[in-house]
Amino acid sequence: MDPLTHAVTGVAVAASLPGAAFGARYRRSALLLGVGALAGIAPDVDFFSGFPHGKDPGLAYLLYHRGVTHTVLGCAVISAVLTVAVRLLAGRHLPAPRVFGIAFVAALLHVAMDGTNDYGVHPFWPLFNDWFYGDFIFLLEPMVIACVLPISLSAVLQDWGSRRKNMTALAASGAVVLLCLALPWFRLSQGIWVTFLSATVATVWAVSQLVLALRTQQRVYLGWGSLAAVLLLFFSCSRYAKGIAQRTFREVAAEEKLRVVDTTPAAANPLCWRVTWGSETANGDIVARMAVVSLAPSIMAPEECRTATPKGPPTFGHDGEIPWPPRVSHRPERWHWLAQVRTSREALTKAMREHPRVAAAAHSLRIPVLKRLDDKWMLGDFRLDYERDLASYCKYLLPEEPDTTPFKAPPLWTPPFLTEARAPQSGARGD
Repeated sequence: MDPLTHAVTGVAVAASLPGAAFGARYRRSALLLGVGALAGIAPDVDFFSGFPHGKDPGLAYLLYHRGVTHTVLGCAVISAVLTVAVRLLAGRHLPAPRVFGIAFVAALLHVAMDGTNDYGVHPFWPLFNDWFYGDFIFLLEPMVIACVLPISLSAVLQDWGSRRKNMTALAASGAVVLLCLALPWFRLSQGIWVTFLSATVATVWAVSQLVLALRTQQRVYLGWGSLAAVLLLFFSCSRYAKGIAQRTFREVAAEEKLRVVDTTPAAANPLCWRVTWGSETANGDIVARMAVVSLAPSIMAPEECRTATPKGPPTFGHDGEIPWPPRVSHRPERWHWLAQVRTSREALTKAMREHPRVAAAAHSLRIPVLKRLDDKWMLGDFRLDYERDLASYCKYLLPEEPDTTPFKAPPLWTPPFLTEARAPQSGARGD
């Protein structure tokens, strides 16, 4: 999820508690809501741990993001730090258990919401290192923030009819509302992932939630109930999309072993899904495929869906070793095929042996791809092929010679695909 959604959700956690309204206790309420906002975005601090690899930002994203701060243990540490900081700022005016509880729930919700998309989390490290993937919510889903926005504003809305309004809080809340309403249209203007229909749906949903919040005192139940309904809708559609994808795979590649089916919806549109498959051939080579499926092609054709795919063909494209496009006999109008590429298991194993960073990255690669591009070998995760730039977002251009440069590897999670992945040798680690 994006930082704004996490921050607003954290504020919603604090605003859900009794006594969160502004008024005479403005400073106390502001501190509690601030704790929720900070705790809501704090797990993403792991992104900055990749700065030492600034020359390889895609690799840094693979190695460090969704790291130890996206765990239950990490959330507890974040909450403790925030509690101590607030106690130093506010003295004894705010009970430590209340501050810690708000921060801990907000941070846990960050991890849980990240777990709804296809990037994955591993919340139970160090006891259990496996990845968990929800595969049913878009990374920048505007419907989610539309649900939690009325809750986060409830502290202001409770004072709406009073004579003594806090104008600072009203102004800040108005700015947040305008920002949330503008984001889908900003992304539409950039041609990023959002269609006119999805931007309209997101706006109507957000406005309707705000109008209902003004008309009822049950804003907390309205917001969390609406969020549960949205999550249930997308989850149900994702299971349906996965079922279609699995049946289609058996038709187009019955001789291969299916390892991964990844689904990502279009923004504010549960009818459109990007599907990526990861499979193995008889000799162990990896085949990655990508397509868009429409659950209701009579309403929206798959070619009209704007899902989490790059402009034009994906960076890794498709090679000539596999028939293209796949032939589907059952309802082919559902599908818009984007790419497929075959990766040599032998070449990938060699890269992991010669490049410690590749061996470490293999612990995060859900659908690994290694392909020769522009006279260099590029490693990446096919499901995260969002950007055309060869040096961006979960891509790594391998050095021509074996890489012996020391680096400090992050904790290594259970490899989701490459079970033969090993930890970098101790000599390859930095201090």
